[in-house]
Amino acid sequence: MSTIIFGDGDLSFSSIFLKGKRPGSLTSTVFLSKDQLIATYGPEIKERVAALEANEVDVMYSVDVTLLPDTLSSQKFDLIIFNFPHSGGKSKINENRKLLIDMFQSFSGIASGEIHVTLLPGQGGTPADGGRCRAKGNTWQVRDAAAQAGFILIRIDKFDTSTYNLTGYRGSQKNFRCQTGLIHVFIYRPLQSVQL
Repeated sequence: MSTIIFGDGDLSFSSIFLKGKRPGSLTSTVFLSKDQLIATYGPEIKERVAALEANEVDVMYSVDVTLLPDTLSSQKFDLIIFNFPHSGGKSKINENRKLLIDMFQSFSGIASGEIHVTLLPGQGGTPADGGRCRAKGNTWQVRDAAAQAGFILIRIDKFDTSTYNLTGYRGSQKNFRCQTGLIHVFIYRPLQSVQL
């Protein structure tokens, strides 16, 4: 089974995923270049990269999830994971919708199995948001973004934080609460044209 993890800022999720001893190959990507990654997270990130690479994990830098045909044109993955995608800044719902639309368009060229996209309650715009459910126009509309690229939502799971303790993001100690995350699981099912 081939797995790719996108946008794994400090590669901490990839490290935990690897400890789960899942069979097959693992590719981990970050948006930053290698130099930017070291500047952001400090010299200890070199140890994490070395540990991943020692376990035959392919670590890729400067990967823009919206431009995958340019980066991974001939590869297919059985499992694609992107936890907490975000365009940056607060209250930029339209930019985050565009990020999801472009991301799913890119995934259509590399997906051969499930896509796992983890969002916070209230972002996805599904009934699973529970008490955090907002009006549809005030969400990222993850189902609609996926459907535009031929993906359908098959289930929503809770993000398991029992082994993953995220304390900060982008090199800061600013708290990020991922404990309530929801994993939106999609499969690729492009619509077939019907002749009448």
